[in-house]
Amino acid sequence: MIEAVIGGDTYSVANVDVKYSVCKHKGSALFEMDFRELSNINTFDTVVISADGTTMFTGFVDSIEYGNFPYSLSITAVSQLVKAERTWFAREYISSGQSAASWIGTFMGLAQISGTDVSVGATIVYEGHSWSFSTCMEAILNLCQLTNSRLYSTRTGTVAVKPTNTSGVADYTVTNYESLDIVFSTAVTRNKARVFGTDGIMAEASGANSYLVAGEERTIAISSGLIRTQATAARIASELMANFNVPMQLYSFTVEGQPQLSLNDYIVYGSVGGAITSLRHLYNDEKFITEITIGEICPSFFGIDIIGYPYLYLSTVSNGVWKSSEDGLVWTDISGATLAGATVPAIHWDGIYLWAITSTGVYRGNGEGTWTSCNILSTYYVTKAHIDYVIEKANLELIDIISNYSNSSRIYVLAYDSVYQKTLVLFSDDKSNFNRIFMV
Repeated sequence: MIEAVIGGDTYSVANVDVKYSVCKHKGSALFEMDFRELSNINTFDTVVISADGTTMFTGFVDSIEYGNFPYSLSITAVSQLVKAERTWFAREYISSGQSAASWIGTFMGLAQISGTDVSVGATIVYEGHSWSFSTCMEAILNLCQLTNSRLYSTRTGTVAVKPTNTSGVADYTVTNYESLDIVFSTAVTRNKARVFGTDGIMAEASGANSYLVAGEERTIAISSGLIRTQATAARIASELMANFNVPMQLYSFTVEGQPQLSLNDYIVYGSVGGAITSLRHLYNDEKFITEITIGEICPSFFGIDIIGYPYLYLSTVSNGVWKSSEDGLVWTDISGATLAGATVPAIHWDGIYLWAITSTGVYRGNGEGTWTSCNILSTYYVTKAHIDYVIEKANLELIDIISNYSNSSRIYVLAYDSVYQKTLVLFSDDKSNFNRIFMV
């Protein structure tokens, strides 16, 4: 029997779909129940879903919608990590040599996340490293980069920051399954790693790879201000090769419902073993199954070219935007006349367009040097906490740009208003006009 305890009250639920992903840092649940319970349930109520007394999801109500008869109330719940995604900060946090664990605690606290399990050793964040104009999620992932850790939610609601489980000790052994899918792919395979740090630090690692065409060179490259010693750069290059100098082998099992499993649990199947990277529980009137995936490659390092797009892009201070093929050896200026000599704080590839921002403008590019200037309104009107703000474009400094993975048409630009000293987000639904805004 599947039950949900919502805000302290217990309900029978149907058509439960619980999803976790260590690569996307997600934990969510969708379930249905009788619409007559609507008046008793509110957004942000706590949610605990269990199967025969065993917890398989803990979070809180994110949205409530009417569904189809007979269970006409559809509820979406999310894990605590959504708080980190939605909590922005404008002030600058600067390390004076504290541990990565303490800084993770700082940003977890800022996002009001309770119940954490942080195991990142005694790694120190270099003095002077800072975080500003970002979400708590981005700051925590930045620290995961330094500690080579994974950020995820467990079934009991704990937010964990831990390395990938390589213990070899089985939390669950697959003996019977309804289906087994095995994917063998060299799409992410690389035979060279190049790591860039501060003050000219650079390290390389390479290895023979019989899975690539003879003579073919594929490079994986990252750059980070957290890399401040040659030894660190060399270690990371070695770790990258360990992850990417082999083909990706995904194993996905569908088994009878196993509600006790969490992300990063170690799964064994014959001679194959690995940590759970994706987990899904599905329950309806007919049966309860669990889908388990191991083997997904999703390191926490930033800037990794593993999607199969054959180019690297680089934004610069006073030198526009540059492009390189996978080896990263030869770079071509693709600034064109529009961005020639410009300081470009951020670039972003959304799968179709290469986006770039200057401190005052947003540009949509084809990745070859042609750029289209997007429209930003001269004045925006914002009301927040019963206060009316008149936001002038002339007072905005553009900081970062991203796209929405669930809505490919939407582009977001993070900005800072120098008059009100407020952080704002401009966004476009047509990839051309940034005519909407909200204040963080």
